Amino acid sequence: MKRLRIIVIVLFLLSAVFMEATSLIRMVQEDKSVPVISVPKETLMLSIAQDSKEVLMQGVTAWDAKDGNLTDHICLQSISRLTGNQMEAVYAVCDSDDHVTTASRSFQYYDFAPPRFKLTAPLCYNVGSSIVVKDRLFAEDVMDGDLSDQIRVFTNGLTPYSEGVYPVTFEVTNSFGDTSSITLDIQVKAVTAGVPVIELSEYLVYTYLGDAFDPMAYLTSVENGRKSDVTVEMPVGGLSEGMNQVKFSCVGENGLEGTTVLYVMAE
Repeated sequence: MKRLRIIVIVLFLLSAVFMEATSLIRMVQEDKSVPVISVPKETLMLSIAQDSKEVLMQGVTAWDAKDGNLTDHICLQSISRLTGNQMEAVYAVCDSDDHVTTASRSFQYYDFAPPRFKLTAPLCYNVGSSIVVKDRLFAEDVMDGDLSDQIRVFTNGLTPYSEGVYPVTFEVTNSFGDTSSITLDIQVKAVTAGVPVIELSEYLVYTYLGDAFDPMAYLTSVENGRKSDVTVEMPVGGLSEGMNQVKFSCVGENGLEGTTVLYVMAE
């Protein structure tokens, strides 16, 4: 019995030593290195129309001490906005031991702009008629696309039963939190038969201060009048920053005068 106990103790000690040795070997052999992602240092300038993912992956590499080149395993984890047109791309890569590394780089959209409005018809309504704006006022965003359904309307005293000019403010916000706001005049008046109707290709345009601006380029046709008789009244002193109104007028052969407004947002 004594010899058996000694044998059992020896076997136990040998087993403990073996397990400890195995653990030490495993610790020595375990890969503790993590992958390294290298990204270009220069700030990348992109157009929103480009395939951002494809361009952002160019020049980005990854290396791991055990696995070697992991460039083909890099994924573009996220794209987020910092401020203005400043964006951030975050990359991630995982090695064979499930070590994950991330890295980021900044880039810019040089053609980024907040949401913009589009007006396809005058905001002029006959007395007593329904005032429906959503059939002619739209909102578009370079990142989110059509935001027309998200336009918010702020009115004060607008009524279709009294002639007058009613300023109405429209706002829209994109997914990045950019809010655009414009104030346009809704005109309610009694429509007179035979009045010249001036039609424009657009009724709201955006331009940059200092750029050449030709309002007649937006004139398409005149009903009950001639295009050659159309006159244009620019704001006093020319376009200024913000919203401007350019007035088109035409007197028909019947002596009646028709007018319409082109809104010009100068940035």
